[in-house]
Amino acid sequence: MRLEPKVMPTACSYCYALAFWLFLTCMDAAAEQGCPYNHYPGGVPPGPVCIPMPGVRSSPPEERWSDSWGAIAIDSTVTHGGIGTVVGAKTESMAEQEALQECRSNGGGVGCEVLSSYKNGCGVIAWGASRATTASGATLAAASQLAMRNCQLKTTDCQVFYSECSLPKRE
Repeated sequence: MRLEPKVMPTACSYCYALAFWLFLTCMDAAAEQGCPYNHYPGGVPPGPVCIPMPGVRSSPPEERWSDSWGAIAIDSTVTHGGIGTVVGAKTESMAEQEALQECRSNGGGVGCEVLSSYKNGCGVIAWGASRATTASGATLAAASQLAMRNCQLKTTDCQVFYSECSLPKRE
């Protein structure tokens, strides 16, 4: 039986392996001889010229958003019905007109009036023992808190009766 001497790696061999690994992982990967993404090298010396690749966008398309309006109309002269709400309208005037129409079709009359209109946000109706209040805000929580506070200043037994958001839409 012949015993072979065991060769132990030296600390230096670990250094070489580490240096090689760092060389491979830390190299800066430049596209096509130093040209940025979507470009290829062209031209003649004295310096490289980077030419945009045809048919390739240089940046992502810009996102476009359209505003969205909401409105709340209430006829405070009637005891039942007389509420109109709308979300998702393109303009403030369209939202208000639609809310007034809905208010009238839900039992309201000439007393229907727009109490709140809001853009890219939320609207809330809080109803108490003797009256309703409306509020709008950037979030449902903010609008609800404001509507409840306004209601509690004017009457008792307030509860959130309606809450909805009219958020912007991606085009």
